[in-house]
Amino acid sequence: MKIYISTLLIFFNFYLTVSQNTKKIEYGLLFNLEEINDEKMKNSFLLKTINETKDDIKFELIFNDTVSFFKTKEQLNIPNKSKIFLASNMVIEGEYFFNRSSHILLHRISDVSYIVSNKLNWILHNEEKMIDNIKCYKATSEKTVINSKGKFVFPIIAWYAPDLPYSFGPGMFVGLPGLVLEVRDRNFVIFAKNIDLKSNEKIKEISIHKAIAEDVYLKRILNKN
Repeated sequence: MKIYISTLLIFFNFYLTVSQNTKKIEYGLLFNLEEINDEKMKNSFLLKTINETKDDIKFELIFNDTVSFFKTKEQLNIPNKSKIFLASNMVIEGEYFFNRSSHILLHRISDVSYIVSNKLNWILHNEEKMIDNIKCYKATSEKTVINSKGKFVFPIIAWYAPDLPYSFGPGMFVGLPGLVLEVRDRNFVIFAKNIDLKSNEKIKEISIHKAIAEDVYLKRILNKN
């Protein structure tokens, strides 16, 4: 997996000290349907849709030194655009806004925003690997999903880069001492494809004043089913 970085890393530490401009990272998706052992799940419409569109699914994270905004990347003039958007939301649903100073993580799904209280508790490991010449370290956690079928806990493996000293990552995978370049969530691997350190793109903030508590949101979802 080749990551393209628009600014040389040898100048990165200096760049941090003089710039408050926004940066952007684009993520892609790896998914192998054959890794699914459950035949019923393997033949499900949802997983088949993800498998068909995985090469076209893209996410983007826009961030500065303090906050980040994550969403599915909008792609114009491509076939099956609605199908790709549907599949991407099955992997990471909605949009996320994270403030590393206040440690507040907001999640917006459709027109509803809630404050994530069930954030990940990371365990840091000494295990390391190179991701396109960037040294990354392993971190693990568990992700809890609550829906009408019950409560489920899934293992998470993330690889973060201390040389990119931001506590941001895709979706809810934030709070590590370095930018998350790769994360495995169940059978999905979300990986960095492109890092733009001079993006200057505007960060879309999710208002905390309109956000509800996570338990209130979960009750609404469960009562609908």
